Parts: sequence; structure tokens; C-alpha cells
Amino acid sequence: MVGLSAPRVIVVPRWSGMAKGEWYPWLVSELFGVGVVDLPEGNPPDPEAWTASILQAIGDDPYALARTMVIGHSAGCWPLLRALAALAPGRAVKQVLVVAGWWAVDEPQAALQPLIEPPLDYDAVKDGVQSLRVLLSTNDPYTANHEANAALWRERLEAEVVFAPEAGHFTGAEQPVVLAQLKELYGEL
Repeated sequence: MVGLSAPRVIVVPRWSGMAKGEWYPWLVSELFGVGVVDLPEGNPPDPEAWTASILQAIGDDPYALARTMVIGHSAGCWPLLRALAALAPGRAVKQVLVVAGWWAVDEPQAALQPLIEPPLDYDAVKDGVQSLRVLLSTNDPYTANHEANAALWRERLEAEVVFAPEAGHFTGAEQPVVLAQLKELYGEL
């Protein structure tokens, strides 16, 4: 049983990444207290349903939010950011780690458009999180210009950006670099 002051870690999968796929089950086995949001399926994804699922998972209790870390992977970061912006005034999660997050992809698919429109309210997103870190790969196949992507995260959301050399899109069954980032941030919860 998780103690009252134990941190909560919630993972928001990428598009086409199911709760029991990718590195998510491995992370659950490696770090106590991790839950994975089971996003509604759909092609294209339903951004409102995804955001609602994330809001339900993180809840509205200010005490719980203050000890919550949320990890958003790839396209899962967009509904996560919308969920943060939708939190009630005075409510914020402790930490967000965005893994392979992007502002634009090199070869956009029409199915991604509903996730990125309308534009985000950057101030509302910043109000919904105490600390935001972004983990980007130097060779992500979807966002070749990782430096430009990082600059947008810093400019728009004042995020701290960390680069993982040659990590692709972080889609393997195990992601030690993600776990290392979590352990570094976990102590701050």
C-alpha cells in the first residue's frame, strides 16, 4: 500500500502506445507507484477523450497533485498539456517529464492535427505544473531538428530540456535513460 506521502507517477502513452506496450510495463516493474493511463483507442485519436482520461487519472485533490509526477510520451504529451491547462486554479502537479515531445513533426500525419489544435494556453499549462522537464533524443526519426524543438519547449513553457544521445523515439521495451531521469526527479517529489 502506498503511504499518504508517497509520490504518484502516472504515464501517458504515445499514440498507438497501449498501457501494456512499449517500456511502460517495464517502468512499472522498476519503480514503485507507477500507473499507466489506458487511453481510449481511435484513429485518429480523440483529443477530448484522451484529455478527460488523463484528468481522471491525475484527479483534482491538491494534496495528491502536489506529490504527482506525470510522464507524457510523444503525442501523449499534447493531451497531457491540455489536462494541465484544465486544472482548477491553485491546482498543479509536482513534476512533468515529457519524453520525445514535439511541437512539429518532420512528416506530419493528418491524424495528429486534432491533438495539436487549438493552440495551447501556455500560461495555463505553466500554472498546472510546478516543474517541467523534456527528454529529447538527438536522432528522433520524427523530429530531426532536436535543437529547434528544444528551443520551443524552453521558450513556450520554460521547460528544462535534457538530450539523450541516439535514443530514437524512446520506443523500446526498456528505456534506462527514462528511468534515470525519473529517479533524478523522483527524489524531488
